Amino acid sequence: MREDPTIFDDLDEIRLLAEAGFLTQARLLVRERMSQVRDDPELLGLKAQLDHRAGAISDAVDGWRRLHELSPHSHAALWRIATLRHEGADRGTDLPLLRRAVKLAAEPPHDRAIAACVEGEALALSAGDVEQAKLLFLLEAMVHEMAGRLAHATRALERLGADRRFAHDVDRLALLARIEERKGDGGSLRAAARVLSFLASTGKLSAHPRLVAVLRAIGDDGGATRAERDFEEAFERRMQWLDPQARVAAAARRFVPPERLAALELPSPEEAADGLQRGIALLAERRTDEALDLLPEDAHPWRACALLEAGSPDAALEAATRAVLEAGRPDEPLARLLAACIRASANATCRRARNVPEQALRLSLDSLRCAASAAPPGADALRCLAVLEAHAGRDDVASHLRERADALHERPWPPPGVVRAAAVLALNGKAKGLVHDVIARRLPTDGVRGGRLLDHEIHGELGEGVREQIRRTFAAVRESLCARFPERVAEFDSWCYGLHLTKEDEPSGGPSLGLPVAAAFASCLL
Repeated sequence: MREDPTIFDDLDEIRLLAEAGFLTQARLLVRERMSQVRDDPELLGLKAQLDHRAGAISDAVDGWRRLHELSPHSHAALWRIATLRHEGADRGTDLPLLRRAVKLAAEPPHDRAIAACVEGEALALSAGDVEQAKLLFLLEAMVHEMAGRLAHATRALERLGADRRFAHDVDRLALLARIEERKGDGGSLRAAARVLSFLASTGKLSAHPRLVAVLRAIGDDGGATRAERDFEEAFERRMQWLDPQARVAAAARRFVPPERLAALELPSPEEAADGLQRGIALLAERRTDEALDLLPEDAHPWRACALLEAGSPDAALEAATRAVLEAGRPDEPLARLLAACIRASANATCRRARNVPEQALRLSLDSLRCAASAAPPGADALRCLAVLEAHAGRDDVASHLRERADALHERPWPPPGVVRAAAVLALNGKAKGLVHDVIARRLPTDGVRGGRLLDHEIHGELGEGVREQIRRTFAAVRESLCARFPERVAEFDSWCYGLHLTKEDEPSGGPSLGLPVAAAFASCLL
């Protein structure tokens, strides 16, 4: 429950920060919101998405799992029945009526299982056990479906829906839609479309493509086109993507550098809602003079950018300082703006820039120190921090930061041997896509014969047979590269090799693992 709706007014601003590459700042703001309001699905979804983008796979999986538990579309009842069937109905003492029916459903003929369901429904309802009664109705429909008696399955679900408590139950509706789709006649498909339309309207993402297919099947091309558009919008919301109008509106409230905005889709300046948003859109297009005419006097960070571009570094520094002080808290984009203005002012006068108020300097240093502590840090963040440290009189610290930035520029992330791999995670019985790193390393031989993949250097949660699969992949890649680059065989053999699969929340494996592992080994060897 949302205790304070204003807490969520700036979620689009956090999404904008992430889109513009300020992932550390975005994750800090989300954690701050989480300390005020817990278990809000919108906030949980945003946190999990940002954790995933940052490579914090375990945090992302925990968030997805919690989101699944809170979702009205988690289909807990259908999942419970499937679990009983898989594990064995006789392994437990709870839900005795359901367990008896599940055990009978394991073997045909199905009449005994259906009779057990009907009898159990009456007994459970008379005892006030509404949840077990619901499970028995669902199981009855599933057994009818397995036996090919689809009309009987529909009637069982309609009997359940006659109880007001289950009229809009998502387990019942999901099963009903599937059965009506299987029938395939016009009336059944129209019934399926009504059910899927309701499920889609309540936020069930997987209902959208099914609704499109059903509408096409009954000849409603206009409805299918509208459903496709709704699906795209729902998918973008689920992925935490902003549309162009929302993006520039968020930028009016939360500053991000114009050059980063320019890399994102924005509305044309003529389509912007007000002068500030038009000015921001113009600035992203580098139409500086036009932007300055439109930007309000109190739009300090945006005016600082425009003044800096127009060749007025001292005025830009004054505006940037005001922006930092008005924010009153560490803000990485504003800190970078302040550093850029200090650097430009110093270059313009060939001397140290004029003093910045201590509070503004402290806030900016705090935000950039946090950014520089991220792994891996950005070279531009290190250089901005070096400017501020030098301005604060810590020239030795600034020199060290510049050295780090130069080294990072010479060896940007990801280094050789790191490959991003797509994977599927089984989350409460449902497939969830994620992206994780596969990291191949080369190691000193330390007296061991080189050119080998060391078994004790294969790390990660590995499924059965995966270690052998990885060894075969390494051997195939090495032999291929030795044939292709014979002049480099001695170099290949001067190192030993290892591999780390960073998805450790469940075992990794399957044929899809082969290509990213091969690419990682090839990158590392070469």
